Amino acid sequence: MQENKGNIFSGIVGALIGGLIAAIPWIVAYVFLNLISSLAAILIASGAYAGYKKLNGPVNKSTIWIIGFITLIVVSVANFVIIPLVYLAKDGFALNMTYYKWFFSSDELILGMIKDYVISIIFAFIGIQSVVRNIRNDRGIDDPSSYQNVDAKLADIKSVFSKYHAFDKDNAIPKEMVLSETGNTQLFRSLCAQRVIRRYRGNYYFDERAETDSFYRARKVLVYAFSVAIIVVVVVFILAVLIIALTE
Repeated sequence: MQENKGNIFSGIVGALIGGLIAAIPWIVAYVFLNLISSLAAILIASGAYAGYKKLNGPVNKSTIWIIGFITLIVVSVANFVIIPLVYLAKDGFALNMTYYKWFFSSDELILGMIKDYVISIIFAFIGIQSVVRNIRNDRGIDDPSSYQNVDAKLADIKSVFSKYHAFDKDNAIPKEMVLSETGNTQLFRSLCAQRVIRRYRGNYYFDERAETDSFYRARKVLVYAFSVAIIVVVVVFILAVLIIALTE
């Protein structure tokens, strides 16, 4: 597995810059073309990751969380700060807090922006899925050449779960029990990411259907990613409502 060393602080700066650059098509379409182009938010995560790597950010298991957080920040700032300010500048208003608060004085406008924000967050997190694949490739997790006899090693891992009948939630076992007998942390993580090995209350079990049914496996990954996106959207929505209420 390749764990790239670098400077995490410069990487974060690069991710912010890359994410904001990737947000430009969305902002331009929204403000100047009157198009609700939330779909363009799907590019933000890719832009953030490109900027992160450009400024030598380390690519490791924490990278996806950094890119996810930066993507959320960029979408939030673009939706609630940059777009309103660009609208004000476009219509000839001074860029100050008085006009900024005035911009949000319409309940209808606020609800519209929140709706667009929610949709944009969902598309942005869909875009993160392609970044996850890129990160895994950059780390060498999904590279078959990074380990030999994959089928044999998969069979070794599965045999451990079989030994303890850990094929459902009720019989889930600690990760340490699997790794102590196989020692293959890399493949274990890869199977977890593919939802072949499932986590339940801190323990793990082997999903035999996910092992053989690629459509089922893809659906599980998508449902998991969508669930995370929905949770984030709900939290951000509550925070947005509170911020707007405090500024009235």
